[in-house]
Amino acid sequence: MVNRRSFLVGSGAVVCGSLLAGCSGGGNAAFSVRLLNQSLPRQLINQFRSQVAQGKAVSFSPDSDIETIFEYLETWQQAATEDSSQEDSPFRLPFIGQQPPNPASLVSLGDVWLKAAIAQNLIQPLNLDTLEQWANLPPRWQTLVRRNQQGFLDDTGPIWGAPYRWGTTMIVYNQKALKKLDWFPQDWEDLWDERLRDRISVVNQPREIIGLTLKKLGYSYNQANLNEIPNLQQELNTLAQNIKFANSKTYLQPLILKDTWVAVGWSSDILPILDNYPQLKAFVPPSGTALWSDVWVKPAIAENTTPLPEDWINFCWQEKSALTISLFTDGIAPRLTLPPPHTLPQDIQNQPLKFPDPEILEKSEFLYPLSPTPQTEYTQHWQAMFS
Repeated sequence: MVNRRSFLVGSGAVVCGSLLAGCSGGGNAAFSVRLLNQSLPRQLINQFRSQVAQGKAVSFSPDSDIETIFEYLETWQQAATEDSSQEDSPFRLPFIGQQPPNPASLVSLGDVWLKAAIAQNLIQPLNLDTLEQWANLPPRWQTLVRRNQQGFLDDTGPIWGAPYRWGTTMIVYNQKALKKLDWFPQDWEDLWDERLRDRISVVNQPREIIGLTLKKLGYSYNQANLNEIPNLQQELNTLAQNIKFANSKTYLQPLILKDTWVAVGWSSDILPILDNYPQLKAFVPPSGTALWSDVWVKPAIAENTTPLPEDWINFCWQEKSALTISLFTDGIAPRLTLPPPHTLPQDIQNQPLKFPDPEILEKSEFLYPLSPTPQTEYTQHWQAMFS
């Protein structure tokens, strides 16, 4: 699973009170949310409190990574199952040890976690009738969250999540380290340059690295039947000679230290460090890249006793909220992909790293879930790269 945003150079965990107004554990809140640290602007939450949830107890609690949030979903589901099976047992024992946080009304997941969450019955579908702003979600994002009960894409399936921001996989490089070569990478194919031998760090994700290799060869990130693609393993083995580190949490550290010269990773990790390290330069490959999206999902055990979860989702999808998310976080709200680029605020148009050219976006793809056989092929090719 992708552990996106689990490492941010130069920024430790932000104290809850300094990031989000009115954070709490959510024990007595009518509406509670668990989300990624630094993934929402404080202004948005304050506006929701004053405009929608007036006088109601609302809690927003940040976590350092998606993996932690997913583990909460598993813990809540397990606790609910155990409570149900033991409620009539005379031998039921009290919980010993550190108590997990109270179940949230909504949590934030990355889109690549949706399949596992659905298949393990950790989340419940959203009610389309209550999603007043659904039409303002671009078709690509609507497709992303319509799944069957196994978590695979299904245009007629239920809606399992509400995308509220997105980003890309990008290349970042150390300008000072490469200046002596009088050469800088410009697209995926440059990662194979022999001058980068043992000088690249990447996220430890087969779908990402094999995917960009497929993109270089003219295929889709979601390509199945890898064994039928000529010279794929040879291309991967050549790339592996240039890769020094593959770690989803610390792939940026060696780049900053000039132990590597180039890195491949997620925009949500890379964008926050560029101001602090001016020697780094990033770009979205013009041939297209992988996309990610953060989505709101409702835990399976969440009770549908208040409209606030749907109110929050609709609030995030409003145009003003979409602009706030896009201006004050390291992602872009999906709604802003609907209008032509010239209608976007100048502050967003001037950030091509956050909002790539529409031609690049058109050639980019979400990483869709694979059936077992293609997934096994990806794993086998990945293992062969470093064997």
